[in-house]
Parts: sequence; C-alpha cells; structure tokens
Amino acid sequence: MVENAVAEKDRDEIGTSKEENQFNFGAGKRQEVDPRWKHPKPFQYEEDGMVVTRTSVWSAPGCHEGCGVLVYSDKETGKFVKCEGDPDDPYNRGALCPRCLAFKQVEFHPDRILHPMRRVGERGSGQWERITWDEALETCYKEFRRISMTYGGDSIHCLRGTARDNQWQVGRMANTFGSPNEYGFLSGTACYLPRLSLMIMTYGGMLIADFSQFSALRYDDPEWVCPECTIVWGCNPTISNPDFFMGHWVTDAMKLGASSSAWSRASRGSPRTPTSTCSCAPAPTRASRSA
Repeated sequence: MVENAVAEKDRDEIGTSKEENQFNFGAGKRQEVDPRWKHPKPFQYEEDGMVVTRTSVWSAPGCHEGCGVLVYSDKETGKFVKCEGDPDDPYNRGALCPRCLAFKQVEFHPDRILHPMRRVGERGSGQWERITWDEALETCYKEFRRISMTYGGDSIHCLRGTARDNQWQVGRMANTFGSPNEYGFLSGTACYLPRLSLMIMTYGGMLIADFSQFSALRYDDPEWVCPECTIVWGCNPTISNPDFFMGHWVTDAMKLGASSSAWSRASRGSPRTPTSTCSCAPAPTRASRSA
C-alpha cells in the first residue's frame, strides 16, 4: 500500500504523485514528544466534588488568545460552576482576563437572549415576543426572497466582520439569492492583516515580540534568550493583550532583568516621547511561581 510505502520516509524524500501526496501531511518519522512538554494532568478529572475539564477558549466578543482554562462543572447535573486559568498551560500560565472569569455571570445573566424574538411594537418601544426557530428562519427567508424578487439579487449585501466560523455559509447564502455582494467588512484589512502576514512570513507565527511563547517550556527553555530591552510603542499591552500576545509577558521579562520603555503621543501634533523606563529584579523560577 502507498501508506506503508511512505510511512518510513523522511519528509524531504516523499514523492509528488497524487497517491503519495495524500499521505504527505504528517508523514515521515514520528517525533517523540519531550516529556517536559506534556501536561501533568489528564483531560478531565475530579476535584472538590466537581468535574474539571481542561480546554482552551475564545471569550466573546472578539478574543483571539485561546487561553488554557479549567472548567468546573457539577458532577451530577453537568451545570457550569466556574472557570479558572490553567497554571500548567504554557501560554497563559494561569492568567485570565475579567471577561473569562465572568463566564458564569454571562451565561446565567437574566437578560441573556436565549430564543428568537420578534418586534411587535414600534421601533424603539422595546416590545418583543418569543418565536420558534422555524418561524425566525421562515421570516428571514421570506424577506430575503421579497427583496431579491423585487429589486434583484444584487440589492442584497452580505457583510462579515472578523468572520469566525461563518465565512463559507455567508457566501453560500448570498449565492442562493443571486447576490455577488459577499465580502468582509473589516477595517483591519488595511493594518491588522498586513501585520499578521509579516509576522508569519518573518517568524513563522504571530510573534509580536519573542517572550518564549513558541516554547512549551517558556522561560525555562535553555534556548530562549530574554530580551535586554523592550520598547512598547503607542500601545498598552498589559491592558489590551493584543492578538496572541499577553501583556503580562512584558512584566515577566522585566522581572527577568529586561528594561522596558513605553512610548506614547502626548498630544496631537507633538512628537512621541517616552513615558516610562524601568527595570525589575529577576523573576522567581517557575517552580516557585506555581507554589
């Protein structure tokens, strides 16, 4: 079989035929995982009478971090109890933003909308009635159909924000109504996407700055070198935590001996000036941090 023929080959030796390429992804020699990279706990376990599930999340709306979390649920009912940061996850190392910690408040908030609602009063009056999902879908279909039959399919514009998981669905829906107008409506196309593309092409990932985030051993990785100086230019990463970058990594590096300078524009038209420069004592080891 072709699978057996390529299983022992090195990636560089794999051929280019259709039969061989179907096994190209992941083929070659199996690499053993460094035991130091393995998570010390199982995927799911019990603690204090609750079931703990290890996972990673994107907290709505708009998070791109995917922090490692521990989700606690009731053992008998499966009901969500709380969410905490996973101290053994190499990415966020137990740190979580308030949005993630407030998951329970969001999920069980009394004003959370759980069902389709239809306006029954004047716009702005706040009068709504609950309808079924079938009624909601039928209402949307009829309105789309009416517009496309009256004004033509190209009168319907289907716009996406940062997409998430609705890219192909939106395009397919536009196609069913004969509309060619399906596109992403994202201001970041002019700045965010070029930034990500340059980082990926240069470093192989969304690096922003090298704070050991590509290594599961993080600061304990002997190959990682702590930056001597970090310049924070026109942003506040400890507050914003930009995509795939945790702001507290900057302070971690400062505790390891790096110096840091923050630059901002004081007023319109004035030159950028440093607002602070500081350095900290070396950080404690990972073992003492988790103690």
